[in-house]
Amino acid sequence: MDPRIPKITLTEGVWWDLQFWAQVLSTNDSKWLGVRKHMLGRKQIDVDPTQFATELFTDASKTYGAGGVLKGEVYLLLWPSHAAAEAAHIGTLELKALSLSLQHWKHDLAQQTVLARMDNVQAVAAVNKGASRVPALRPILLEIALLGIEFGFELKATHVKGENNPADAPSRGKAKNVSSDWTFTEFSRFNSPPAEVDCCAAESGYNKQPGCQLWFSMARPMQQHVEELVGKVLWANAPFPQVESVLDTIVAAWKLDPIKTLATVLVPEWPTASWYRKYIRRKRPLFSILHRYPEGARIFRWKDSTVLAPPCRFPILIIRIGSRAH
Repeated sequence: MDPRIPKITLTEGVWWDLQFWAQVLSTNDSKWLGVRKHMLGRKQIDVDPTQFATELFTDASKTYGAGGVLKGEVYLLLWPSHAAAEAAHIGTLELKALSLSLQHWKHDLAQQTVLARMDNVQAVAAVNKGASRVPALRPILLEIALLGIEFGFELKATHVKGENNPADAPSRGKAKNVSSDWTFTEFSRFNSPPAEVDCCAAESGYNKQPGCQLWFSMARPMQQHVEELVGKVLWANAPFPQVESVLDTIVAAWKLDPIKTLATVLVPEWPTASWYRKYIRRKRPLFSILHRYPEGARIFRWKDSTVLAPPCRFPILIIRIGSRAH
C-alpha cells in the first residue's frame, strides 16, 4: 500500500450506513424506486389523521418492555434485562418499540400511509426527520427505513398523551400477548434431544411442549431467570415482537455453558431485523437454520383445541444454538 495514502478507520455508524445502502442498491434486488417513493412520501404528507389509512400506537417503559396496538390487536416485548433497559435512553426504547411493531405488522401495513402515535417527542421528531443526533437511534431509524422501502408504506409520527395511548398498558405488562396461546404442531420433528424447558408457554402451562417440566410465560418471563436455563435443552416458540429479547437471553445462557446448553427456537424470517443480522446473517452465525416454512404454512394450533391458526403471514424458521447445532 502506498504510504502516502492516509488510513481512515470507519466508525460503527459509517458501517451501518454502508450496509443500508448496500442492501438498497443491490443489483439483484434494487429498492431505489422504493427509496424515492418512501422519502418523497415523507415530505408530501402532513400530520393530519384524516390523511392516513392506518394508526399504529406504540409505547415503551423502562420497568417492563414495549407495546404496540394496531386495530385493537396487542403485542408485547419484554426487555432482556431490567438493567439494560434502565441504562438505555427512553427515546431509544420508544423508537425500538415502533420498529418492532412495524416489523410485526409489515404485511398489514404494506402500501399504506401509516400514522405512528407515540408519547415521546424525541422519537416522534426522529421518525419525521428520518435522522437523529443521538447515535443509538440511528440503527433503529435504518431498520424503519428499510421496512418502509421494502413494503411501500409511508410513515409519519405524532405525539399522543400517555393516558390516551392504548399501548401504554402492554408496555407495562398489563395486557396479554395472544401469541402465547399458539402451539406449534410439528414440535416432535425437532425435539431431539428432548426439550427440558419451554421458554415461551402460556401462563398456566397448558400448552407447554411434552416433556418440559419447567416453563416460562409472560407472568414469569425467561428473561429474568437466565440461571435456570444454563445447561438445559431449551425450546422457544418466541412471540414475534419478543424475538430479540428471547434470543439475547438464550445466547446469554449458552455462553455460560456452551457445552450443555442447547436451544431450538421458532422465529419469523425477518432479514431486516437487527436480531437477524446479529445472530443469523453474519460470517459465523450463532444459530444454524434447521428448517424453513414458507409463507402461508399452517403450523400453529389455536390454544388447546384442534383448530389451526390462520396461515403464517411470513416464512418461519426453526433455528438452533448449541453443541449439536453445527
